[in-house]
Amino acid sequence: MDFLPKFRFPKFDLVIPVAALFLIIIGLSTIQSTILAGGESNPVLQANLINVQILSVVIGFAVLAIISKLNYHYLEHFSVLLYIVAIILLVVVLFLADPTRGSVRWLTIGPVNLQPSTYSTLMLILFFAYYFTKVGDKINKIKYLILSVVLVMIPAFLLLLEPDLGSALLLLIVYVVLLHMTSLSWKKLLTLYIMAILAVPLLWFNLESYQKDRIFSFVNPAADPSATGYNVIQSMIAVGSGQLLGRGWGRGTQSHLQYLPEQHTDFIFATFAEEQGFVGALVLLTIILLIIIRLVLICTRTTDNFGKLIVVGVLTWYCIHIFINIGMNIGIAPITGIPLLFVSYGGSAMVAALTAMGIVESVYRFGVEDASVS
Repeated sequence: MDFLPKFRFPKFDLVIPVAALFLIIIGLSTIQSTILAGGESNPVLQANLINVQILSVVIGFAVLAIISKLNYHYLEHFSVLLYIVAIILLVVVLFLADPTRGSVRWLTIGPVNLQPSTYSTLMLILFFAYYFTKVGDKINKIKYLILSVVLVMIPAFLLLLEPDLGSALLLLIVYVVLLHMTSLSWKKLLTLYIMAILAVPLLWFNLESYQKDRIFSFVNPAADPSATGYNVIQSMIAVGSGQLLGRGWGRGTQSHLQYLPEQHTDFIFATFAEEQGFVGALVLLTIILLIIIRLVLICTRTTDNFGKLIVVGVLTWYCIHIFINIGMNIGIAPITGIPLLFVSYGGSAMVAALTAMGIVESVYRFGVEDASVS
């Protein structure tokens, strides 16, 4: 069933980039609203927010266009190299990044700030798609299964050192989903789940105090409404105050009166929902759903396992971002630094998301026999 007219170039699915462009326009409009509200105390940064975001969009779409024309099968030859590069990036950021709010996540290269974890996760998706395809049924042999666990735990551990619990969990969830796409027996899967459950206490005692506070505030934000529960309470107030049609662009009281934190990044959904209301939020979610449906359709029509695993990895990666970001805005997920892809401000996330969609377009072009998922 089509949700958009069949306007597409030969062997190029227009639905995904067009839907992404609509989300980007929504994001730019909302970011501009936060600038009017004085969402940043630095006036120079205020002036540059839109320019930086637009530049990231241009770069991202250029990368999407280039990658979509390249056969994704070539990535198999570079998958191991991508894994090594991902690990190097995660190690480098621990030593060269300047601490920001108690964590080291950003590399500053001249005027550009890069978040290696965003790109590393995408590289790791490609690597594990290659690994599970290469191993095939041998994944049921203990040595190949243990090797895959070790290979995912290395970057996850490096992410926890930053500390970036959200990205670490995102990577592990993507790994588990891809693992479910293999022929691994249910007994071995169950064993892995039991081991993961047993490791939870160890993870808990190694969390930073602010990470524990975020989990406590998620469970009961009213317990400390002026501190740990403040962000989620203000976010839920903003979403609720939008009611049906919203307060109008640039008229959100929670954002303009500076009650709502991180209006253009973590809580951009709350900012948008307050201004555009339930109807606006429904439109936003519908566009997101279009992208998810197209990814699912491309996955079901992909003829080889490598391409299928790539699309499943990207789909999982995208869905987790959506669920966690919107979830923490409405109080059903703990607060993390996971952005709302295509909407939140952030050059690294924007370029990475458009790159991921470019890879999916390559799978659509070279991995779907009739190049039509309609």
